Amino acid sequence: MVEIMEPEKVILYPQVFWGCVAMLHTDFVHVYTQVLELFARVIDRLSFDDQTAENVLLSSMPRSEFDNEQEDRDLGHLDSKGFDFIAGKTFESLARQGFDTKAFDSTREESSDGEKAPIFDGVQPLVLKGLMSTVSHASAIEVLSRITLHSCDRIFGDSDTRLLMHIVGLLPWLCLQLWKGENSGGIYSSPLQQQLQKARSVAANISQWCAAKMLDDLASVFLAYAEGWKSTMEDLLDHIAPLLCVEWFPRHSALAFGHLLRLLEKGPVEYQRVILLMLRALLQHTPMDSAKSPQVGYMATLKHIFVPVTKRSGMAADGNCSLVPKIIKNLASPCM
Repeated sequence: MVEIMEPEKVILYPQVFWGCVAMLHTDFVHVYTQVLELFARVIDRLSFDDQTAENVLLSSMPRSEFDNEQEDRDLGHLDSKGFDFIAGKTFESLARQGFDTKAFDSTREESSDGEKAPIFDGVQPLVLKGLMSTVSHASAIEVLSRITLHSCDRIFGDSDTRLLMHIVGLLPWLCLQLWKGENSGGIYSSPLQQQLQKARSVAANISQWCAAKMLDDLASVFLAYAEGWKSTMEDLLDHIAPLLCVEWFPRHSALAFGHLLRLLEKGPVEYQRVILLMLRALLQHTPMDSAKSPQVGYMATLKHIFVPVTKRSGMAADGNCSLVPKIIKNLASPCM
């Protein structure tokens, strides 16, 4: 239905977009993957070149029950557990008609005293979690590639960290495509060439995003990738890591390291070496004194990096194992 609909008409049905967002909260990975595939098609049919789509989507964003408190005084509503609450006059009317409302009493108390609905942090975090599964990883990359936009922060994520987490989320994939190209001997199969072309297109979009944020050095690196990076994957990381650390670390280092560690532990095995190289490059430029702050926690960082790295490196090639002591050395260097 979405694919055959004219692009200018898709925006007339914003509930399709928000329905996908709602379903991305599912814990069933196969359902989640199918939703990502649908979401990618929806995004393809929307234009974010101006603020029209953003304004329409924001105006139609589903409001939580807590935003609808005034309306809830007169109308029943559903909570996050799926219970139908009877509120205000409707509840009192049922009681006067002789209905047993004791069951509703306890539910209403739970509603008022229980947890509030989770705050919507944007689409990006919901898509990033898809990278952690081998089933949904490819579909998550497709959606992330499509939302590599420097606009619509109110829909896609926190303006302070969205670019950082987009780079951290897509950089392993960009590096992997570069590494595959390095090891192809200059002979590109059609699928490999298509992936590399897609990676360069994504890098070009990241470059434009960085330029819009006045991060000219980062923009130049990603533009060089888009135009055909001639050096190695390690060299690419050596160029990007210090620029990321200067701009976002240590303030948001816990967010970035946390994502990479989860990806190392749960993501596809083929990303192990790339992530280990990223960790090493980032740690070389992360002030370890700041890692002792409550935000990151020096000992917690050491523990959480050491455990998954050593666990997964035992499953990987010998080349990966040699990276582990270097990472631990970077972490432990302040103690020496």
